[in-house]
Order: sequence, then structure tokens, then C-alpha cells
Amino acid sequence: MLSGRYQSQFANYFYEARVSAIGPSGYYYLSCDKFSVNNGNSKTYLGSFVAEIPTQNNGIFSGSVTNSINFVGATNGQQVSTTIKKIAGKDNLVLQIGQGNSAANLELPKVSDKLRTLHVVYDMEDGLPTDGPIRSFVAHKNASESFSVPEIFSESLIDLRIIDSGGPSVTGKRGADLVWEMTELAMAYRERKRILEPNFPWAIWLFEVNSFKDDGVFGTLITDLSDPDDQRRGCAIFGDQLDGMTLSERTRNRLRTITHEIGHCFNLIHTDRRSGVQDQSSCFMTPGDSVDSDYWESFDYKFNNDSLMDLHHGFFSDICPGQSPFRDVDHFSKKKVSSLELVAKIDKNITIGEPALLKVTAKNKSKKSILISNSLALQWNQCRIRIDGPTGTQFVNPLFLFCGRPKRMTLGSGKTLSEFVWLHSNSNGNFFSRSGTYKIGVEWQIDAQTVIQAEACFVTVREPLNDLDQLIAEKFYSPEVREIFELMGSDCPTLQSTQLLLEEISERWSDESIAQKCSIVLAQNANREFKSFSKKGLSTRVRKPEVAVRELIKALSPNNSSQNVKDVARKVLKTSSSDEQEQVKAEINSKRKKRTNEKKR
Repeated sequence: MLSGRYQSQFANYFYEARVSAIGPSGYYYLSCDKFSVNNGNSKTYLGSFVAEIPTQNNGIFSGSVTNSINFVGATNGQQVSTTIKKIAGKDNLVLQIGQGNSAANLELPKVSDKLRTLHVVYDMEDGLPTDGPIRSFVAHKNASESFSVPEIFSESLIDLRIIDSGGPSVTGKRGADLVWEMTELAMAYRERKRILEPNFPWAIWLFEVNSFKDDGVFGTLITDLSDPDDQRRGCAIFGDQLDGMTLSERTRNRLRTITHEIGHCFNLIHTDRRSGVQDQSSCFMTPGDSVDSDYWESFDYKFNNDSLMDLHHGFFSDICPGQSPFRDVDHFSKKKVSSLELVAKIDKNITIGEPALLKVTAKNKSKKSILISNSLALQWNQCRIRIDGPTGTQFVNPLFLFCGRPKRMTLGSGKTLSEFVWLHSNSNGNFFSRSGTYKIGVEWQIDAQTVIQAEACFVTVREPLNDLDQLIAEKFYSPEVREIFELMGSDCPTLQSTQLLLEEISERWSDESIAQKCSIVLAQNANREFKSFSKKGLSTRVRKPEVAVRELIKALSPNNSSQNVKDVARKVLKTSSSDEQEQVKAEINSKRKKRTNEKKR
């Protein structure tokens, strides 16, 4: 079967790629991690990608297949165009780095049939009754099938190497009557983790003890709470949970628990925590409370396809022990490149307190039409925004301006679906409360099977410089502004002061980007019919087309340099009548001609 690990260095960058086929889908998966090479050959992780590629000619690539792929998380945002040339047997993988005249081919020789290598430093509590060290003990499914821990991972294309700690006893605990607590396990791990560094970057410590304070727990991750940057590098299993079992029951439960906890060190999650349609077949990552007679009846001593996808192609920062913390959510398993490309654009410069307008666009890169949802923020189409800046990291689940009713739609080849969101503040405060540069990342879960990410964009936030900046900083820095921008305008009495603020800025500073944002909100508000309840009963505020036209003309003014503002203004314009649209277009054309004539003079 075509699969393996490929490595090479190009200039000051090191690349490690993996190729494997998972499940009956008829697709190969290619993933790649990118590192910068520092002095002394130490490496700094930059980013990763994973792509799904159809096979040809009975599983062998014919000719070349090209995808434009971004390294997600790369600090320099470098886009990498990947060309996969015929890969069969021991043929090398070729990546085309860069684009156009600067493109260069990088050949990655195959270094192993296994996709990753993990060292397991193994310790066992003295006096613990056991069925042998994990290097040698086996579990039997039936008379003809037996399994060991290294064999399990080898079948999963992971090279698991077990080494003894080679040190003295971890603690003074002895005997089956002594019970471990989590703090004691953490202290024992702290003593032992020096063995893991710096010799084995892909390494964990596995500690087998007799008894844990919480009954019914077969195993657990161990974390050194004093070192938050050292995550998922320790785990323990507890022997007393095997008491009273037959030899075959004991060995199979011990093997399952060891493999399960090592899986957590790889950041694998329980099967019932996966999003979407869950694969509930009995596998190593089935939660312990679901392990019963029915489980063992169908258990085939394997990881399911979701877990294999993570083991083979999860991003380095998500998978490698010692990197990101364990997160019990489905956060990286399906980051495969689909036929959709996600692009994010944001205002480049704003003032403290000013909302930033973010445009998110999904484009169909394939030659065929695809069926997707009509919104980027509906169920199975969840969009998450990450903001990194001087105030730290914040995550936003956006309320888009044009989400509409959930329904499926056909997106033709080369066509796009765009939505807009105001980034301003939430219940914890303003996102941009300090001056500086902020990095904006966007991730969209298209469906239960696929997650795509946009290349990061940046916004610079500056201190107030003039009267308008000061007004923004003082009055826009408030929960009311966030609410009125999310509602896209409102006649609600509690928001009246903010509505008046938008009108003031729209009138006094019509050529400023913040004024054009205010005009969009006022136009959208005027274009809608509002209903409200009061003591007098139900009342209706009718549309105000003349206000909408006036504000849209401002937002679409030729003096407006913000493309995002113009794009969202055009989308608002589509909600107007045809006569109103013609009126706005005629006025904009007149302004454009006047501006052109002034330039000529």
C-alpha cells in the first residue's frame, strides 16, 4: 500500500510529509509539517497542511495532481503550491515551493514506512502484580489472533519504541494497599520527565501503578501543572481495576487501557466527543464507561478511521506530545483541504473602539458544482475566529450580517459565498482595547467531515489622533455599540443614543471609513420593517427607503477606500427595490464622473 514518511531540508526550512490511505473512500491523504532550522540544527515549528487527493490507476498516482495549499499556522503566512508527482513504492515525493518564477521543486526522500515514531519511557510500581512489561505481553482475541501494544501501533503506521526509564524507584510507595493521588502522579512525572528531554521530542512517560483514589478509573493523563508548556507527555494506568478478572479479560483490558491512554497523549479524543455523524464502532478510543460485553463482541483491536486520520495527519502542534494541551473537543481531526477555499479580509487600520469589518469568502475551486449551506454560521457550518494581539488570544463565534434561513444551496465552479461580521467586543470587553497589530484567523467547519482555514489577515489599531478618533474611543467603546452593530441598526429606545451617534458620525465625517461603516448600519436599519410590542399593542415601523438610499450613497462613495465596506454596502443595496438601486447607482456614477473631471483639471 502506498504510504510512508518523507523528509528534506530546503534552505533554512525542514519539511516532513506523510502519505496514507484511510478507509474505503478511495482517497490518499497527504500532510506536511514545516519547521525553520535554527543554529545547532534545532527546529521551530511553523505550520502544517493536510490534503485529500483522489487516486488513479488502482491506487497509484498517474502524472501529477496539483493543489494550492496554505500552511495553516505558519508565522510568515507562506503559501505553498504542492505538486504531487507519480508516487509508487519508494518513489520520492516532490513539493513545488512558491509560485511563478520563484517556484522551486523540493524532493523529499522516503525515510520510513511508518508515519510517526513515538518513544514510550516505561515505569512500573514495585510489587505490582502484572502479566509482564508492555514490551512483551499480549492479549488474545481468540485462539488464532493475539495483539501487543507495539503491534497495535505498528498496524496503525506508528513506530512505538518502548524504553525502560533506567532510573531508581520513582517514589517510596510499595504494595497493593497504597493509593495514588493525582498530585503524587504529577510529582512522579516531574521527576521522570527529564529522561524525555532532550533526547526524545516524540516521547511520553507511561507509569503503571496499582491503585488510584477514584474508583472505576482505568487510566489517566498526567500533567505537570507547574509547566503549562509541557502537555500530554505522561499517563498512568491502574492495576486494581483488573482485580477479579480472568487472565484473558485482564490482558485485553490492560492492552486496551494502555493503548487508549497513549492515544490521549496523541490528543485523540473519545468517539462520543466527535462532531457530526459519529463512528460508534468499538475501537480503542471508545470511552471506558461504554466498555461492556457488547463492546468486546465487536472490538477488532483497532483505531477507527477518525482516530487514524488524527494519528497520521493531525497537525504537529495538535498531535506531538509536549505541544498543545489536551482538548476534549473535535478540534483538528478533519483539517483536510476540500474543493472550497476560505479567504478572510479585514480593515487594515482602525482606531481603538472602532468596529473592524471582516469579510469571509468561500470559493469553489473545483470544476464541478458542490452542495453547501447558504451560510457560514449555521449548524454543521460553524465558523470560529481567533484574534491574537497585545491583549492575548480571544475566540469569537461570529453573528454574521446575512445568515438568513438555513438551507442547502448549489455553489457553481469558481463561484463564491461571502459573509460579513463586525469584530468589536463581547461580554469580556473590547477585542481591540490596546494599540498594536492583531492577527485574525478564521476556521469554518463546512460539514461534519471537513474543516478549512483561511490564511491569517492583520489589522493595526492606533491610538486616537484627532477629534473623530477621540469620539470613537469614548463612545464606541461600549456594549451598546456592539449590540447595535450586531442588530444592524435598531429603533429600540434603549439604543437610541447609539443610533444618534451613528447618525452624527455619518453626517459630520462622511469621507472617513468609520462613517461609512455607520452608514451601512443605518441603511440596513432603514431598509427593514420593524415590529414592536408595547402597552398600546403591536406597532409597525415601516421601511425608510429615502434614508437607506442616502446612507448607501455615502458608503459607496468613490472616496471610500475600504473594499470590505463597499462589498457589504452592495449586499445591503440588493435588499432595496429596483428603483432605489437605480437611484443609488446613478448618484454614485455622477460622483465618480465628477471626481474624474476634477482630477483631469
